[in-house]
Amino acid sequence: MEHDTYLREHEVEALVGLKRTAIWRSEKRGVFPRRFRVPGSSRVLWSKNEIMNWLGDAAAARKEVRP
Repeated sequence: MEHDTYLREHEVEALVGLKRTAIWRSEKRGVFPRRFRVPGSSRVLWSKNEIMNWLGDAAAARKEVRP
């Protein structure tokens, strides 16, 4: 089993090519991995594994649409 690492907001933005608001809206619609708050802090993180899986799913969906 692979160990998960966590990404901060600016890292997620750079990796997926979306800005804060687009990420937030996608989370609310349930189409983007959910962030979680670090206990005792205002910091939020995302699971790198979940983000990478989301990117893979998005790439696969694009391939299915192309002729």
